[in-house]
Amino acid sequence: MQPPEDLATALRRRVRQAIAEAEHAVERSEALAAARRLVRERALLKRCAWCGRVSFGGGWQGDGDLPGFVPERVREEATHGICPRCFGELERDGKTHPRG
Repeated sequence: MQPPEDLATALRRRVRQAIAEAEHAVERSEALAAARRLVRERALLKRCAWCGRVSFGGGWQGDGDLPGFVPERVREEATHGICPRCFGELERDGKTHPRG
């Protein structure tokens, strides 16, 4: 049987939990702001031509991970690019060098 948690340990655990909740709230706020800009400016999402992930809210996410409030028009009219992960893989494979 484990001894009861002391007060300092309980407080540290609660502080870590509060920080994680705050970070999640900031991420959600940034995603909401990005969505508002997309709609207001009629901007296009950038979709990776290799893996299909979408650049949104400061990161690259799967299309299914986009918030539901992102309009279908914005999802369908995405422009294509390449995400950093796929670019790194192509670069490692030597596929980004110009053909000679």
